Amino acid sequence: MPEPESAFERETKEVKDFVKLLGTTVSGGLAAVGAVAPLAGFIWQTIAPPWPPASPVIPAMFSLMTVVAMFLTFRASPEADARRWSKRLWITGLVLGTLYLYLAAEYVDAVDGRAYLTGLRLTPEARTAVDDPKGPKNVTKDLLDYFGYSSEDRIWEGRSFLKWLMLVLCCFASASFAGGLSLLLVATIIRNRAMPPLGPLPGPPSGSPP
Repeated sequence: MPEPESAFERETKEVKDFVKLLGTTVSGGLAAVGAVAPLAGFIWQTIAPPWPPASPVIPAMFSLMTVVAMFLTFRASPEADARRWSKRLWITGLVLGTLYLYLAAEYVDAVDGRAYLTGLRLTPEARTAVDDPKGPKNVTKDLLDYFGYSSEDRIWEGRSFLKWLMLVLCCFASASFAGGLSLLLVATIIRNRAMPPLGPLPGPPSGSPP
């Protein structure tokens, strides 16, 4: 007799089956695409979190883990619960994503093909330079030309706060969208489990010719 599966083996098998569905179903494919969407930041640098290096990988990994976590959390829940939480995550992702894109548009500038994070306000040193008629204009490129392209912290204050805020917002916005999409797949799995299996097709009535 084959040995019964352990709880860990069953868990691993269910997760593997779920991951396969991410690539073979529409809702699963959308969830997978949503999870890796932050990697587009390698192409469009101004929408990527400005810190740390290779930052798009962090929200993508966080989103993929969220997709699996949603399955493990809701796989035994009623279908209605999965769909309700899916809507909540979409709304959360929309709010956080909108806030993140606003911050990216407001505080990230592209200069000579590279994205630079500015800050909440100019430092006293930079303000003095801008107020000087012979100094730079309050424009990102002019300030970088004047102070140097590795002197962002000499120019702007609040950059550390913005670095962490934008990274966290990107992670949770992406994870919320991907998690909401994955819950649609989970809801479908729950519904299919609840459906009774099809019985054998009825045969011809007795006494009828073959």
